[in-house]
Amino acid sequence: MITCFKRLSINSMLSDAAWAHLASLPKLESLWVSGTPPTEISKSIPHKLTFPALELMKVVADNTHQNWSLLFPLLESSPLQRVTVVVGPGIRYRDIPSQVTLAMLKAKLQRCVNTLIFIGFSPASLTSISHLGPFSSLKALECDTRCRQSGRCVFPLTDSDIERLASELPQLANLWLGHECKYSPHRTTIRSMISLSTHCLSLETLYLPCNLTNISEDAKAESGGFDPRLGVQSPCALHFLAFDLVVIPPPEDVEGVGIVASALRHLFPRLKSTWD
Repeated sequence: MITCFKRLSINSMLSDAAWAHLASLPKLESLWVSGTPPTEISKSIPHKLTFPALELMKVVADNTHQNWSLLFPLLESSPLQRVTVVVGPGIRYRDIPSQVTLAMLKAKLQRCVNTLIFIGFSPASLTSISHLGPFSSLKALECDTRCRQSGRCVFPLTDSDIERLASELPQLANLWLGHECKYSPHRTTIRSMISLSTHCLSLETLYLPCNLTNISEDAKAESGGFDPRLGVQSPCALHFLAFDLVVIPPPEDVEGVGIVASALRHLFPRLKSTWD
């Protein structure tokens, strides 16, 4: 039996015997597979002996019958840090991210995983972030969604969703939610950026569809004046913001453009570029 492998990438579906063999490899640190175990093989292998060195796992969800509850118990004793799930050709708009996060929570993997990545799913899957509260040590969250037909993309998250996410995951250094789509209405505003600047001081990169065209109103606090946090320089570490996902006021709205530039200078003073 060959046991020296540290990295493996397997494109075909695996049998029970193949999964059991992979789980026993003592030096395997990185694994890229298609699908999940077909049966509960964890019953035949003590958990402390399964994937003892695995740190990175990437799974291609290539059919509509994914057994996530059978996969993640195999990783309970692994030094797992990074989980990536990529949409496959057999998946059509199923809420795989929610299924994955709930299965990970059941296996108590939130205690060790610091990077969680979902690639290619429907924008509707972004609602899965509501299950991420227990992943308080998460440093990187990427939900890179797939653009649907023109006019059909809907970014489902609101400022309240981002406020909750930011307060629950204060250690985030990298955050990517959604994708660029000029047909997609953005429901998040400057208030989402305020939340991230306030709670996620280690945040370095941000990809977030955001509509700043009505910033003159959105930036107001309950008192009627501008949110005081827009006038105080934040210690937030953000140095890269995906401006192509941000809708700003038109050039003729001189006041709005000025407020945007001032707000970003205070919320993210380390940004490499901003609007002047």
